[in-house]
Amino acid sequence: MYNTCRIKRFKALKIQEFIQGRNVKYGTVIQYIKRHSDVFKNHTGRSKGKVELDEFAVAELEKIYPFPQELLIFCTTIVYKFL
Repeated sequence: MYNTCRIKRFKALKIQEFIQGRNVKYGTVIQYIKRHSDVFKNHTGRSKGKVELDEFAVAELEKIYPFPQELLIFCTTIVYKFL
């Protein structure tokens, strides 16, 4: 499934680096890559036992696992006066 990364012109990103700051686990990303091997073929590789992603693979995974957006909640209070 994984090719050895031999192309030296692209910046490889390890999955551990990809998931930092995202609400996703390592195993979830690995499972997604395995299930969609046709998309990630020739875009993932192994180096020193770690799975590396090229720019295309990172872009595809960012569509599925984006950074969490900040959520602003405005709370209004209504005070009722009871007579």
